[in-house]
Amino acid sequence: MKVSKLAGWVRRRESRWALVCASGIAAAALFAAIGQPIAAALVVIVGALLLDIEQRNARVRHLAQRLVLGHPLEKLEVPRGAWGELCRAINTMVQEQRLQEKLRASGAAALPEAGVRALFDGSLPGGGSQRTAAVLMVSCLGPTVRRSPLHPPVSAWQALADSAQATAQQYGALLQPCGDAIMLVFGAFTDLTPEVSLLAAVSAADSLRASWRGSPLALSITSGVVAITSLPGLGYCAIGDPVEQAVQIERIALSSSSYGMLCDMSAYYALRRHAQHPWQPTEFRIQSRDGHPQIVYGMPAR
Repeated sequence: MKVSKLAGWVRRRESRWALVCASGIAAAALFAAIGQPIAAALVVIVGALLLDIEQRNARVRHLAQRLVLGHPLEKLEVPRGAWGELCRAINTMVQEQRLQEKLRASGAAALPEAGVRALFDGSLPGGGSQRTAAVLMVSCLGPTVRRSPLHPPVSAWQALADSAQATAQQYGALLQPCGDAIMLVFGAFTDLTPEVSLLAAVSAADSLRASWRGSPLALSITSGVVAITSLPGLGYCAIGDPVEQAVQIERIALSSSSYGMLCDMSAYYALRRHAQHPWQPTEFRIQSRDGHPQIVYGMPAR
């Protein structure tokens, strides 16, 4: 409807301009015939100015039509003056559009729905905002995958990244690469209790394992206060003790096939009331920030 209205407006505009041109020519001829050459010259000059203005307007309308119709624009030649400034602005806009298209085609991770809502509400965390969150670290690049010629590490990591992104969108989690692993942070964009964020992390881990068709996944879960910040070139990231502990536990999970999932003490104390998750202490330990060893808990492999 908007496009048809624009086309009708352009046709009416062209008809009116043709009528104005015919009237101007007639007026100039009349003044010349009655011996008023100066008036005739003024009519010609004014007509030339109006023609130049109309030509510029026509170019603007042509560009507007292409923008409305969604047609791609080629880079415009930039003349001098005000028209050149307009062409330069359009070239910049087209370049940004093409860059965004390339970013979308590259598969760059987008904010989950919870993050988008926070962005529009103006409540998106940043600048080191403190959040109580659950961290799920997942990796598929263990020794069994590295030795498998039928399942190269890069393709396995790509497949896991696709699954992790879909899971992050489903659960409203922050997605973040972490070495050979992928990290999902639950509670980064919305205020959740530790128990709720941990249950979401466990549910997401179960979902990833159920849909995964490659070698067994290494999964680790931690809980605690993280800082959410926006870093240049990296986007939104989570940093803090839970992330460091998840990295430590993930190294253990990569070398252990006895447990389907490992967690730290804070996650265990919040989850032990749920019978459907039979956590038990393991022989593994990690180093806490205060230097004391911390027990790692595990869920037996299925």
